[in-house]
Amino acid sequence: MRKYNRAMWEDTYFDLLYVGEGEYRPPKHRRRVEKRTIRGVVLSAKYAFDSPSVFEIEHPMVDRVLSYTHTYAGQVFEGETLEARGMLEETEKGIQLVVGTTREAKGEWIRSLTLLEGCK
Repeated sequence: MRKYNRAMWEDTYFDLLYVGEGEYRPPKHRRRVEKRTIRGVVLSAKYAFDSPSVFEIEHPMVDRVLSYTHTYAGQVFEGETLEARGMLEETEKGIQLVVGTTREAKGEWIRSLTLLEGCK
């Protein structure tokens, strides 16, 4: 609905994401904890169209939601309420939720509850 990073050239459909030496640095050490569904308000979506996509959130336990799967790039914006299901990880930077832990990302998602509420 609002993903302007997608394109088609002849018969090829593709996503464009920024990959490079940006400010966000993934943690060096991660420990998987468990699958979890969370909700939180997005504080920063500065890296929403990067790889990985990173959404800093207001949540009592989780600091950020991130995804290496292009499907979830730009999925939510600042100020929106996010719902996400993925793998909780403990890192030296805090607790994060990783969405898209497999190529198909079955049973995992990132969605804007704010956007969905507006579509009713």
